Amino acid sequence: MEPTNIILIGPPQSGKTTLIKKIIHASEKPLKGFWTEEVREKGHRIGFEIHTLHGLKEMFAHVGFQSDCHVGKYAVDISRFEAVALQAIEKEHAEQVIVIDEIGKMECHSDKFCQALLHTLDLPHKVLATIARHGSLFMEEIKEREDVILVPVNVHNRDGLVEEVCARLIG
Repeated sequence: MEPTNIILIGPPQSGKTTLIKKIIHASEKPLKGFWTEEVREKGHRIGFEIHTLHGLKEMFAHVGFQSDCHVGKYAVDISRFEAVALQAIEKEHAEQVIVIDEIGKMECHSDKFCQALLHTLDLPHKVLATIARHGSLFMEEIKEREDVILVPVNVHNRDGLVEEVCARLIG
């Protein structure tokens, strides 16, 4: 089986999200999906937002949120995340590439997201995603799928990967 799903993997701060954004701007294929970004205040990270390729954004994890779900010092509001993420990865047409940044600890607290992710990876179109280097058993199973190619990202190679990944999306 030829891998159709491209998953960028690397340590925190390696440039996975930066690479995703560059690919979004360079890609000739129609794209749908989301990326996540840290939110900083006075130089300190205080939370995370989800941004869709169609212009929506929502804070979904924050040091000041009240939630039963925590990852480190961040309380994760699963309902906020799902409200944006689930509609952002629904396929609209066959040629579309689905962008998912990121398959991480916060995101995987959502059972609905995990099920939608598995469904999306099973469809006959391409997925471009990022995944944490270390994580849950579920995340490890995603990395081991036959339809996934893992592309290592680090600060030294990330800029050179834009053309390579765009070519894989077209091919």
